[in-house]
Amino acid sequence: MKNRFAFTISVSWIALLSLSSFSLSWAQPTKLTVVTNLGVPAVLAEPDPLGSRSHIAIVTMHSDGNYLSGSNCIPLAQRGYRALCMNNQFTNNADNIEGFYQIAPTIARGINHLRGLVGASGKVGIMGHSMGGPLMSFYQNAAENGPSACRGPQMIYPCPDEGLTNLPKADFMILRDSHGGWGFANLSYTDPAVVNDNNPARRRPQLDMYDPSNSYDPSTLSANYGDRFLRNFLDGQSSRYNDHISLALDRLAKIGADQGDYTDDEPFIIPRADGAARIWLPDLKLQERTRKAFKLLKDGVPPSVEKIHSVRVPDGRHEENESYATALHSSVRRFLGKHAIRSSNWTVSEDNITGIDWASSHTSTPYNVEGISVPLLISQHSGHYFIVVGEIIYDHAKSADKELVFIYGANHGGSACTQCAAYHGLPPFGDTQKVEWDYLHTWLLARYP
Repeated sequence: MKNRFAFTISVSWIALLSLSSFSLSWAQPTKLTVVTNLGVPAVLAEPDPLGSRSHIAIVTMHSDGNYLSGSNCIPLAQRGYRALCMNNQFTNNADNIEGFYQIAPTIARGINHLRGLVGASGKVGIMGHSMGGPLMSFYQNAAENGPSACRGPQMIYPCPDEGLTNLPKADFMILRDSHGGWGFANLSYTDPAVVNDNNPARRRPQLDMYDPSNSYDPSTLSANYGDRFLRNFLDGQSSRYNDHISLALDRLAKIGADQGDYTDDEPFIIPRADGAARIWLPDLKLQERTRKAFKLLKDGVPPSVEKIHSVRVPDGRHEENESYATALHSSVRRFLGKHAIRSSNWTVSEDNITGIDWASSHTSTPYNVEGISVPLLISQHSGHYFIVVGEIIYDHAKSADKELVFIYGANHGGSACTQCAAYHGLPPFGDTQKVEWDYLHTWLLARYP
């Protein structure tokens, strides 16, 4: 029996066992199959029946999010492709990740599985959304360059060799509203107003982005920070985070010298370093536009090439910043391997981010794309705040065949941001998901007819 769904579906693991196929008026019927021989839960989405595009297949995975709904694969199958949505051993358990190198062998199994389906003449790519972007860019860098991909002289915590040799290479890579990386995330999430980790409620008002005296308005969740406050805030973030990196490296050295609290690792917790102190959330002038012109994709009209402007809404999270959930719960090794990145005089402006040592963290997307040669499509969403990050990733990318496009009005997940349209007095953005997936299809058609 074929079911019809308007846009996306959410399917439980058990329901997938009995689901056959469905179709949309503009899409091919699709079949979902649970794949049980990869060591992790996975779902294969395929056109039903297979057609002329099914010799092209894509593996997609998030660093820790659950992909078993198939929502990141179904749109590809509807356009004729095979797509494998995989979880990994850290899905819903992100605190236990030490590094992306632990996940690379799992991605390799997915690629090999699809190679077996499409045959020698087929093509297999990888796709990452959000923090899946840093993960997949790391994988392809390691597949093309081996362990040296994360053992450079600037790397804070070099990867082990094990598991990073002879990884199967993908033929192409797609990044959807990609993050800059875990290290960059936690640096930018860290609250510099905290005076002492042992007393996080004691704060420096002059560095508090949620203090109304610094222009934050809790009623509108918005702010317009002055240059001096912004400079002091970012310097405070950098100083606090670099201090924690130094502390973790010191603890690691003591562990290695049998002088640690434990023989192998130690707890490492940083209050208010995992979520709410992103300076651009309430201030819409930050990360507001690109420096160069790129293709802007809108529903119902031809693409335009222009400097891209964000249509996001202010999103100050002052209440969340007081929550225990914003504490970074980690260990010495996990912090250094996953979260640590160096910065110096780092800045966030209207159209750029500078002062980040991208090569100090193997979770850094800009660093990893420097080692990738395959065709690369970067698709960012203008209803979210990764506009500038997307351009930085594009500028760092080594691929001769690379493209950066923006989906007008899409939120981070890809849906039309209705709140954004209302806030800015704009017409509805239309079916932004269809716009993005159709363009991915067009991009693949142009390279693999």
